[in-house]
Amino acid sequence: MRTPPPWLPDAVTLASLLLGTGAIVLAATAAPHDHSAIAHAGAAIVLAGIADAVDGRVARWIGGDRPHGALLDALADFVSFGVAPAVVAWSWGLSALGLAGLALAAAWVFASGFRLTRFVRTPSGPGLHGTGLATTMAGGTLGAWAWAAVGPTSPAVLGAAMGLGAAAMASRIPYRTFRSLRADPIARCALGVAVPCAVVTWATTSGPTALALVGTGYATLGALDGWITRGRQGPSASDELAAA
Repeated sequence: MRTPPPWLPDAVTLASLLLGTGAIVLAATAAPHDHSAIAHAGAAIVLAGIADAVDGRVARWIGGDRPHGALLDALADFVSFGVAPAVVAWSWGLSALGLAGLALAAAWVFASGFRLTRFVRTPSGPGLHGTGLATTMAGGTLGAWAWAAVGPTSPAVLGAAMGLGAAAMASRIPYRTFRSLRADPIARCALGVAVPCAVVTWATTSGPTALALVGTGYATLGALDGWITRGRQGPSASDELAAA
């Protein structure tokens, strides 16, 4: 079997970066009340999330050493899931809140950068738990809601979502990672419930709505699970590094 080229993971990461940049351009140049541009920008963020999920697996498949890989991934994630969702939210309706909306958008960008910096400083990855809501999940969920919506949304609701998302990213709540599925029966049980619900939602409404609900469910239930289990679980890898 032919070995894939060593630059393939970086190419996938750059695709994620380009999709995030495209989402920013679409949202920033959208005409007033033109929700189709917002929906397309949200779809670009979701596709960037898919690319982000693929590049790491491709890198492990190739088995090559990518000393710059984590930094390139972090740059792509910051643009696609930090800056792009903030611009999309601003054009989608957050601008109606004025300075408060601007502060919430800035808080989202800051929190995503903080979360990514925390992750990059962790050489071994998040393990079974990651500290704070992953930037990819937060930005991808907001992108999915923008893609699924059929028109403008309430600025107050959007502002609350931005504030809660920023707080979750910057928090020290231990969120379960997908690695925990192999070690934790509770996580496998939750996935067994979530997948059929997502399939039913996909069939009865739309794919973007299903993705948005899955992301929202993970963010909210994951936070609750983190608060409950934090006293029983050891510190995550990020916590250990910060304490070192």
